[in-house]
Amino acid sequence: MGGSPCTTSTRGGEPSLKGEYLTKGQCIGAIGSTLPEQWECDPVAMDKADLIVCDNAEEVQHGTGDFINARKAGVKFDGKVFDLPELVKGKIDAKVKAAGITMYRSAGTGLQDVVVAELALRRAVEKGLAVELPMQLFHKGARGGGPRPAP
Repeated sequence: MGGSPCTTSTRGGEPSLKGEYLTKGQCIGAIGSTLPEQWECDPVAMDKADLIVCDNAEEVQHGTGDFINARKAGVKFDGKVFDLPELVKGKIDAKVKAAGITMYRSAGTGLQDVVVAELALRRAVEKGLAVELPMQLFHKGARGGGPRPAP
């Protein structure tokens, strides 16, 4: 793989990304597994990552199989796991520059999905790859009366 980016988006019970495949300079985006029984990266991959940025570090570290299985295998994460806002604010710039292998590990939040979908749609429309369809939202009335247009 030699420094190329690597993205995984799986929900399997076995890791698809093995640490033996990774080389210095790579950036890994692991965004699929969201539950304790799901994992994408084996313990060697998790250990090889010098810096791991998470959408929600607390949730990802304690609720995803990648971290759970790596900890069981003896991998230590002290000083290398950070929340996304720390990266965005520039608080870990020195760590980013020093890292040989970086990883973005996401458990996914609904808001992120909506934002990413909106950005993807905008770019696709700009490039003529998609057409925005007219849409009207409806909600159920609190006192019956069936669906009515949202205000």
